[in-house]
Amino acid sequence: MQLRYLAFAIAALSLVPACSAIVTPDTTRLGGGPDTGPGTIDGGGRDVGPRPDTGPGVDTGVPPVDGGGSCTGGCDDLIPCTTDSCEAASGMCRHTPNNSACTVGMRCSATLGCVANGCTTNAECSDGNACNGNETCAPGTAGADPTTGCVAGPALDCNDHVDCTVDTCSMAAGCQHAPNNAACDDTFACTTDTCSATGCTHVTNDAACNMGCFSGATCDVDVGCNGGSATMCAADGNPCTSDPTMCDPSTGTCLHPPRDDDGDGHAIAQSQNAMGMTVVCAGGDDCNDMDAMIHPGATELCDGVDNNCNGEIDESGCLDTGPDTCASETQITLTGAGGPGRSGMVSGSTSLDRDDYTSMCGRGGGRDAVYYVDLPAGALTTATDVTFTTDSPTTTFDTVLAGTVGNTCGAGFNTRLCNDDISMSNSHSRLTVCVSGALVSTGTRVHVLVDGYDGSALGNYQLNVTVTPHPGGTCP
Repeated sequence: MQLRYLAFAIAALSLVPACSAIVTPDTTRLGGGPDTGPGTIDGGGRDVGPRPDTGPGVDTGVPPVDGGGSCTGGCDDLIPCTTDSCEAASGMCRHTPNNSACTVGMRCSATLGCVANGCTTNAECSDGNACNGNETCAPGTAGADPTTGCVAGPALDCNDHVDCTVDTCSMAAGCQHAPNNAACDDTFACTTDTCSATGCTHVTNDAACNMGCFSGATCDVDVGCNGGSATMCAADGNPCTSDPTMCDPSTGTCLHPPRDDDGDGHAIAQSQNAMGMTVVCAGGDDCNDMDAMIHPGATELCDGVDNNCNGEIDESGCLDTGPDTCASETQITLTGAGGPGRSGMVSGSTSLDRDDYTSMCGRGGGRDAVYYVDLPAGALTTATDVTFTTDSPTTTFDTVLAGTVGNTCGAGFNTRLCNDDISMSNSHSRLTVCVSGALVSTGTRVHVLVDGYDGSALGNYQLNVTVTPHPGGTCP
C-alpha cells in the first residue's frame, strides 16, 4: 500500500506546472471589454460571455451554446477523495477535495489523495490550479494553515506587456499568450503584419505597390507605398483605335479600345491612316462617328442624312421633326395682338433637322429651322421693328439669323436681312427686321431662319422676338 502511495505521489509531482497565477486582464491592450453578443469574443481581454458551441456538451440557450467548453474526455482524476465536476463557464474540470472521504487524521489533497493532516512535501499542498499560485509546505510559518501546514502562493500576473498578445491563464498550464495578428494591422496593404512574443513586426513587400498600372514604388513601414509612377501607354498607330490608350489595372497591360469619338456606343466603321488612305475598322458600324445621333438603330429623320447607317437616306417612314423648312415653319405666338411692345419666345434644336438653307452671312451653314411672326392688320400703323435674338445661355452653338417679310418664305434667306454675331466675343445673334407702315397696316408675316454659322454648328437654341415702333416711323 505504501509503495502504491509513493508511486502515485511521484506521478502527481511530475504534473505540477511551472507557473501559477490568476488572469489579470490587460485593460490597456486590444479589447478588454465585455463580449458583443452571444457566441463572440472581444478579441482582447477576458471572455465574460457565452462561448461558441465548440464541443459535444448540451446546448442550453438560443442561439445554441453549451455555456463554454465541454470538458472533453470527462473530469475523473482517479483520486477517490475529490469531487470531480465540469465548470460550465470555462469548460474546465474542477476537483474539489472532500476531507470526509479520508480516515481520521487524514485530509484530501487535490493531487495526491488522502494524506496526513500535517504536510511533509509541497506536493501535498498543491490544489491543482496553476493560476492561484504555487502552494508550499511550511508548518508553523506565518500564513500557514494550522491543520495542514500549507501556505498559499502569490497569484500569477499573466500580463506580458506585449500589446498584440491575448493573455490568459490555464489551471493546468498557467499563463498563455496567444498572438493576435489583427492587433498589428498598420492599414498598409504592402506590409505583412504579425504578432510575436516581442510585439508587432511589419515585413515590407515592394511588389504589392507595383501591381496593375503602376511601377517603381517602394513599400515603407511608416507611409506604405511610396513613389513610383503610372504606366504610360504609347499609341499603337491604328487609326481605328483611341489615343491616348489606357492601362487595364487588373492586368497591367495597355488597352487599345475601338474609336467611338461621338460616344454613342458604336465604334467607327472606317477611318484614314497617316497616308490619307481609307481603312476599314474591324467590328465598327458607325457611319458617322462625329454625330451621336447617327448610328445603327437610330431613328431615321427626314433630314437628308442616313441616320441609321443602313445605306439609305430619308427612307419611307422617316420622322419629320418640326420647323425644318418653310413648308413646316412654326409660328411664334406674341403676347397681346402682336402690336408694339409685344414679345414671344420658342426653344428648339437643330440636331434633328436638315440643312435646307444657306444664309449669306454664314460659312456653309448647318442644319436649320424656320419660324414666323404674324403682324395682324389694324394692330400697327407705322414702321415697326421685329427683333429676333438667340442671346441666351440655353443656346449652345454659333448661330446665324436671316429673315424675310411677306407671304414668300425662303428666297430672302440667301440674300438679305442677315446677321451673325452680337459681338466678337459672343457667338449668339440678333436680327432686326423693319416692316414698313404700309405692310403693317394691312397685316403681314415675318419669317426667320435659325441657322448655324458653318456645317458643324448645331445644337439647342432659344429664339426670342420683340415688336417695337421703328424710330422715326419710316424704314430705311
